[in-house]
Amino acid sequence: MTSIGPYSEAHNFTHMFFDSILPEEKEEEDTLLYEINKNFKYFKKLVKVSNLEHYFNLDQNEYTLFIPTDEILSCTTKDFIENIEKTDDISLAKSIVKGCMISRKIPFEVLSQSNASFYYTENKSKRLFITIKHSNIQINNCVNVSHICIHLKNGIIYLTDNLII
Repeated sequence: MTSIGPYSEAHNFTHMFFDSILPEEKEEEDTLLYEINKNFKYFKKLVKVSNLEHYFNLDQNEYTLFIPTDEILSCTTKDFIENIEKTDDISLAKSIVKGCMISRKIPFEVLSQSNASFYYTENKSKRLFITIKHSNIQINNCVNVSHICIHLKNGIIYLTDNLII
């Protein structure tokens, strides 16, 4: 009998649970995913298509999100989001979702300290240029940020008046 070497044997033990089903991840309360699923129907569609749900459910991941409410999205980009969902355009959905995410919690006090600042998003090709003029916070000089923010265990959600694309 011939051996192909000592390193050919599988040591990750994945062969032991191919027949059984792994338990599904439970959605925890007071997380970004719970809040998105509960109150942001259209953004939830983008998160689902992009396969990024796991980013928003873990406690050790901390993100700041800038997303509009459903009322605003239903008036402006509802058809655009539904088209992404129908065509299952994963790359575009990922680009939009990651373009709204900053990889740490940024409280309102920090966000409003500087008149102009850049923040890198999870989408490496996008960054957010946040300016403050007369107590009005804008992203990329086109999207207004509400002073309403939702604090959760693993992040902060800021409400905006449009989707950052």
